[in-house]
Amino acid sequence: AALLLGISSVMVVSLNSQGYIVNRKSRFAVPLLQKMAGDKGIFDANHPVKSLIPAAIHSLVINHLGEWYVSAVQRLSEMDGTGRRGVIIRRLLFEALDAFLPIWWIAAVRRDKAMLVGEIQSIYMIDEVRRMATESVLPYVLQAFNRFRSGRGVFADVADLVDRPEDLDEWDDFNDWLEMVTQFGYLVSLGWVVPITFQWAFLSNYFEARSDVFHMCFCCRRPFPGAPADVATWRRTIEIIGYGGAAWNIVVASYAARRLLRKRSAA
Repeated sequence: AALLLGISSVMVVSLNSQGYIVNRKSRFAVPLLQKMAGDKGIFDANHPVKSLIPAAIHSLVINHLGEWYVSAVQRLSEMDGTGRRGVIIRRLLFEALDAFLPIWWIAAVRRDKAMLVGEIQSIYMIDEVRRMATESVLPYVLQAFNRFRSGRGVFADVADLVDRPEDLDEWDDFNDWLEMVTQFGYLVSLGWVVPITFQWAFLSNYFEARSDVFHMCFCCRRPFPGAPADVATWRRTIEIIGYGGAAWNIVVASYAARRLLRKRSAA
């Protein structure tokens, strides 16, 4: 709980710097950051370039914070005996805060559909670039640099990958599962409100599939066949997201229907 509370504080700072929290009287307001995200500020939320700066900083900070968080929850899960299942659940809570807190704030507090559409677009664009860079491009560049220093050339061939597997990273399927679960959450909760989510999901999957193939073929050791031990946890997560998304859609549809009825009765 303490870890998530600290991470939530980082998220609140990010929301202020990106111009999502504009009410100066809000209990989550940080006046200095709100001023920086205002008109002509260095993080001007309406500027096509300046608005990208806090988003890029947020992505880098969350990436490094996530690495520290993973190490912490692994030790915590060993201490309390929950094992890998506990690691997955705690990492899911962290990723859920990062993925859905800004969207929830825009949809439930700001109620700004135009901003919500822009947020969905930036999420897919920035996250796709970040994932491809951290999962495929950066590991391959680092491995190429190590091969160059050892006199084996820059580009790896099949023989080099087979003969020296210790140079490659171990394959972990958590991020693959996480991407599918997160995208499922976006589609279930926002698909009918922001239909462009489906188009962005299709484009994201097109590039992500090719990035994953490159990652598995050139950046990771060959995974050994075995029974997937964590499928039950992920299946349960998807079920919870599905039921939660259905309930959320019912609430939003009821709210929209009441507003429509009030407008018609007032006309």
